[in-house]
Formats: sequence, structure tokens, C-alpha cells
Amino acid sequence: MKKVLLAALVVSLGCDKPKPESTAPTATAAPMEVASITPRTAEKTETLVIGTRAPFALPNEDLPLGVPPEMTRDANRIAYKTAKGKNRVVYAVGSGVFLGGLYDNVDWNKIPTFDAAFRDLYAKSGSREALLKALKESKGDVGLAGALADIADLPDEGEWWKGADMLEAAGKAELTKRLAPVVTAPGKDTAALRRAVTVVDLHAQTGAIHARVEELLQKSPVPEPAAVGIMLRALVKDQPKEAAALGCTALKALNKETAAGSPLAAAAALAVLKGGGTTCPEVKVILDAEPCATAARCTDKGPVSPLDTTTQEEPVCTKAQVEKAADADLARTPRDLLHDEYSPAAAFAIAVLGDGVPPELLKAQARRLYKITQPKTPECDGEIKDGTACHCSEPVLRSTACRSAGPKVVTSGCAFVMDDAKKTIDKVTASKAPVTQ
Repeated sequence: MKKVLLAALVVSLGCDKPKPESTAPTATAAPMEVASITPRTAEKTETLVIGTRAPFALPNEDLPLGVPPEMTRDANRIAYKTAKGKNRVVYAVGSGVFLGGLYDNVDWNKIPTFDAAFRDLYAKSGSREALLKALKESKGDVGLAGALADIADLPDEGEWWKGADMLEAAGKAELTKRLAPVVTAPGKDTAALRRAVTVVDLHAQTGAIHARVEELLQKSPVPEPAAVGIMLRALVKDQPKEAAALGCTALKALNKETAAGSPLAAAAALAVLKGGGTTCPEVKVILDAEPCATAARCTDKGPVSPLDTTTQEEPVCTKAQVEKAADADLARTPRDLLHDEYSPAAAFAIAVLGDGVPPELLKAQARRLYKITQPKTPECDGEIKDGTACHCSEPVLRSTACRSAGPKVVTSGCAFVMDDAKKTIDKVTASKAPVTQ
């Protein structure tokens, strides 16, 4: 194995693009690319340059100051000797350069090829989008689709969907083909289910989707609840009554702790609501979990969102106010539902229950509307002594009242007295005591 040691080392690197098949006897070998490493100085890090690719900064700790590296190459791989004696592998693929692992010896038969190393590179890379782009340049549309299917179970910061957006028709068809069994086949591992539901047509095999949701709802806990909720939403459009029954099954398995903020609970309540005619008292678990949920209140525009700025004086939702919001929520795309799992589950539950809304919720929500008596100044969060009469934010008082049993309540920066008989909030004072709500 040839090794070269120079102040600015230069080697030839085989082009990573595959040679076109040819039967011509005069066919020439793929062109070679020049690769060089500039040694680190006090002012800058080592830089690896391969062909016309942008310079790639190597880890500072790999090489000491001013020491040129030993470097060897094989096809689209380069290995250079680090300061600690290990050999660092770098992959040149498409227009990108990507840092690989460390090895005691450079044996190209034992060091992973780019294909073999891709999953690990993606899991650890700080430039996943560039990695996917380079892979498409090297292996084409269908090659990228296959790679995306292979890493569909790996967590990331949204780069997987950016890779899916790079696909053209052939690649999209290949990715759908590869991930469809995750959604439709009984017993399939669910690690890639979150990604699969965003690319597979959930309306193409309704029977298989129904069976798969039914299967997954029998597991405790339900795996990938957000993805299962998306599958359930698809069934609402195709089999509303069957979806409502499955929704009620999902709700029966929940308790106050597991229902709070659950995207599956929201989807289940939505399925029951849109299924029509299904009696499902189990939907009450959503309201038991969050009796003061923001979405339990409505304006003429529908359920209040946690992002809305309100006075906290909105009344409890009615079914008519919720219907439009339910339709809008049902129209959301799978990808949107995964990026923002919030849905107004409490509003859906109230619409399902109608007159059967728990009285505890109605009582708690009514406390938001109690008459508030307090001085206009000073502000409770100012530099005043505990026990001093002061002015506290009214939305804070109303929100806290909903979540408190009273009569004496301490919230952030202030305390007050709540009287259920008189329906009043008064005696507001400054307080740095621990919150009691």
C-alpha cells in the first residue's frame, strides 16, 4: 500500500461516480481526482480538498500543529494517519465529503464502503441534508429512495423529509413501495412508521390499514401513537363508523396520565365525533386529564389555541363551534400532524359528550368568569412585601382559578381568595410563597 508524506500532501482519488457500461475495447478508466490536506496551523484547521469539491475542515484533534499526514486512498475513500496513530476514513461522494470512523489499520477490504457506512454516517452526521444530496448525485433518484427507506427509523431534525422532497417520480414510487409494508403488513416492526405514514397512500388499502390499526391498538403501550392516530384519521374519511369504533377502543386503553397531550387521544376523539352515532363515554378521559384545557373554550372562530392571547373569559365550547374545527383538523396532512402534534382534543371530547360533559369540568371552567376585585396598583410582581394588596394579571387569576380548588390560592407572584358561593376572586396580595394551584 502506497503512502506519501509531504508538507502539502497530494494523492489521486478515484472518481466516486460509476463508470458507464461499455463493450468498446478502447474504453478508458474513470478520471482520477487530486486530493490534498493542508496541515493545521495556529490560525486554521486542517483542510481536505478533493477534486473540485469545497474544502472540508477536518477535526482539530486529528493532527498536531504543522505536521503533514500520511494518506492513502481507495476509490471514493481516503484514510489519513491521526496524531494518536489511528487512521481516519473520509468518504468523497457526489459533491460532498463526509467524515467516517477511526481504524487501527488501513485494510480496504475490512473498512466499510460508503454504502455499508451510510446508516452510521447519517446517524452521526452534522450535515445530513448534504449527505442525502450527495447520495442522489452518486446513485440517482431510486438509489436515494432506497437509502431513505433504510434509515426511515432513525431520528433526525427533519432532514429525512427534505431528502424525500428531493425525489422525483421514480424515487417516490420506490420509497412508497419500500415503506408500504410498514403501514399495511401485520406484525411488521413499527420503528419506521412515523415516516411511512407520510409517503404511503393511506386511502389505497383501507382494509389493510384498518387491520393494522386494530392490531397496533392491542399493544400496550401503543407504538408510535402519533402515526397510528394519522392512520385512524385516514379511516375516518373511508370508513367513518369503523373508525369511530376503533377510536373508542383506543380511548378505553387510556387513563388521565396517558391521555394528556396524546395525539392518539385527539385522533380517537375526532374519529368518534366524525363517525356519528357511536356512543363512547370513554372520551371523558381526555377531559379528566385536562379539565382546564385551553381547547375546552371556544370563540366564534372555534376552539381557543394555546398560541392565542385571550382574556380567559371564553365560554365552554358547543358542538356547533367545534364542527368546523374538526373538519379543518381532519384535513391536515400527515407531515403537518407529525411536525405539530397539537389538536384541540378537549373540544372534540366536549362535542362528543354533548350534555354529558363532566360537571367537574363545567365548575372549573366557570371559575374563570368569577368577578375580580383588586387594586389597580401596585403590580404584584414589583418590589413589594408579601401580603401587600396589589394588582395581578387578570388572565393569570382566571387561569389559576380554573385549576384551583380554593379558597386560598397562590400563583406566580400573587395570592388571592376564591369564593365559589359568591363567585368572586378578591383579596389579591403579593406572594413569593410556593405555587399551590
